[in-house]
Amino acid sequence: MSAEHKIEELVTDGNPFEHEIGASSSTVVRGTTLLRRLRDRIQVLVKELDRLRDENKALINRINELESAQKVRLSGSSVKFEENKEQLLVRINAFIKTIDDYLLLEEDQFDQ
Repeated sequence: MSAEHKIEELVTDGNPFEHEIGASSSTVVRGTTLLRRLRDRIQVLVKELDRLRDENKALINRINELESAQKVRLSGSSVKFEENKEQLLVRINAFIKTIDDYLLLEEDQFDQ
């Protein structure tokens, strides 16, 4: 039996020891009122705890999705070159020079 159900029984059944301890009715009413307030607060806290657990599960799922997507992007984007870094740089600069020369040649022809 959950704590919430035990509290509910105390609130609805009254104090089972009320006759044994000789408590006055005002003390019992006050105790019952306090128990009801406590029960209400516990119910609110239980609902909030459930909401936070659901939110936590959703966040864990979202993190897993993002990590999976990142792995796909990283694994799909690797490029390997046969040249080392310096050789590749020389080739790229040669392409850039060729394009620049072509643009200059085209510009000269346009000016004429």
